[in-house]
Amino acid sequence: LVSIHNGTTSLINKQSYAGSTECDAGKMKYQYGGYISMEFARDAEIQTPEFQTTQENIAAFIDGVWNTPNMVAEWGKPICVLGAGIHDAMIKNITTEDYVRNVKFMLANFVRVCGHMIWLGNTSNMKDEERFLQTKALMRLWDGAVKEMIEAEPAFHNITSFIDVHNASLTWPHRDHIHMENHWYEKLGNELITPMILHRSSHPV
Repeated sequence: LVSIHNGTTSLINKQSYAGSTECDAGKMKYQYGGYISMEFARDAEIQTPEFQTTQENIAAFIDGVWNTPNMVAEWGKPICVLGAGIHDAMIKNITTEDYVRNVKFMLANFVRVCGHMIWLGNTSNMKDEERFLQTKALMRLWDGAVKEMIEAEPAFHNITSFIDVHNASLTWPHRDHIHMENHWYEKLGNELITPMILHRSSHPV
């Protein structure tokens, strides 16, 4: 599993499961994976002579490190958990169209290097405040717009799962206005994302 999501704590393991829908330690391969922090759907925080954006550079890194012929033969391409939005909302004059265009750019870079993509929707704040731009309404609007874009793009919806966490986050303790406490990410990974990964690994498309 390669987890790339708004600088938050998340899963760092990939589990490849062979041949059974039940948990059988004898059929479970060794775990590996990583976590990469990416703050926005499209940005230039990481630049190299090869690529001008963070998203292109991270996708190239994943391709070079985890998608070697031997690694792909043994494991398949990695399952990538992605998400962006709560930081993008702070970009001056950004529109929903801009945000969706940037998410589409991100997914277009990762679709070629990931065996499957899990998109995490945006969490809610606990209470709307005028000084913060990440309102409940905006996060719902952006989640809906991304869902529509993924559904309209065959290259994406065929290998992408969308997890809507907005309502679940409404009453969960927050670390600040937009970030959840660490236990949220642990529960999300252990009780939702890991079972999805195990299911997909045992039921390849």
